[in-house]
Amino acid sequence: MCNTVNISLPCGRFELTAEIPKKNFKGFFSVSETAPLENLESEIKRSLACPIQSEPLTTLARETKRALILVDDITRQTPAHIILPFVIEELQKGDIYKENISILFALGSHRPLKEDEMRRKVGEEIFDQFRCYNHDYKAPLSYIGRTNIGTPIYVNSLLKEHDLVIGIGSILPHRYCGWSGGGKIVQPGVCGKETIAATHLLVTKDPSICLGSESNTALDEIRYVARTAGLNFIVNTIYNGAGDVTDIVAGAPVPAHEEGIRKAKKVFGVAMPKCDILIVSAYPEEANLWQAFKALYAAHLVVHQGGRIILVARLEEGIGEHPDLIKLMTLGIDNLMKIIRKSQEEDMLCLAAAYAGAHVMEYASIDIVSNNLDESILSGTSIGIYTSLQDAVDNACGHLRDDDTIVALREGTIALPIVK
Repeated sequence: MCNTVNISLPCGRFELTAEIPKKNFKGFFSVSETAPLENLESEIKRSLACPIQSEPLTTLARETKRALILVDDITRQTPAHIILPFVIEELQKGDIYKENISILFALGSHRPLKEDEMRRKVGEEIFDQFRCYNHDYKAPLSYIGRTNIGTPIYVNSLLKEHDLVIGIGSILPHRYCGWSGGGKIVQPGVCGKETIAATHLLVTKDPSICLGSESNTALDEIRYVARTAGLNFIVNTIYNGAGDVTDIVAGAPVPAHEEGIRKAKKVFGVAMPKCDILIVSAYPEEANLWQAFKALYAAHLVVHQGGRIILVARLEEGIGEHPDLIKLMTLGIDNLMKIIRKSQEEDMLCLAAAYAGAHVMEYASIDIVSNNLDESILSGTSIGIYTSLQDAVDNACGHLRDDDTIVALREGTIALPIVK
């Protein structure tokens, strides 16, 4: 009789496998295999023709002269190359000329897209015919006021130069505001570092800000900034664990986003038990640690305190855009709060992420499985580093008690665990 069970988790284009003690293994869980839309193009047309609480884009276009389309970056699987032709067609029906339509990649604090990545995201034909820009959150930006709680609003000046602003993105569970999508294409998408950091730092003040929250201070801030910056219309997709679009919403930013969240909960919600060891893949957002650490927030909901998280991630870009992330995480929550109160770091956004990561780090042990991470990055920390998933599992199982439980979770960066 076999005493082990085999699991397989994605890591980039490959699958990593390991054997788990059968008596301790309590299941393999994944984002819902919700069926993709049978005809994405027809659903895009339908959503644009009957937008949620908004006039159709063609009507909005007739009242304006210049349109700016905000598009998320390659860390998201939004099929902008399929959506954009339909959006642009609607704008041109509304008499906005081609030369008066621009595309801005809403990068937030992420790195600029390379030309081949831009072409892949928007499609070759659109890239060649329309002006495409990378947002730079550190560049001089336009100041347009403050939010109700005093956050300064700095946005890309292109928003002021266009009188119709459209956002194309996707709706996913998110640690810093509950759900991505909607106004998040503006904040943090095309905002300045002060604005981005202030909203991210709200996690240190409002405990209701958590993965899957539908009402919190951060979400209110994001929607306020988006409205003030002039976001008029959104097209948001919901995709399954395979990256296939399962639904789409379009219309006024807030009501369309709220409807999209209702749909997204059915896709990303994963009913699963608490466990002592969670083996979780950061796929599909695993280019660097900044992205892959999103899986830790899902893991935090599932692992017992004092348990262990084994994070599987490709990490072809290493630690990512914020190199001090690990160093700051190891300072601990109390020390981080002292620094945050005194604003002693230039990269306040990184402090917010370190604060969220430190909560997980103080709650459970963390091991990382990757072939692309420089081990020196983790030196002096309690985080383990492995190149073999089996080695990481064997080490964890070496400390197993008879009644300890092990669970595996695929697509950890987009999952919303619902604990049984």
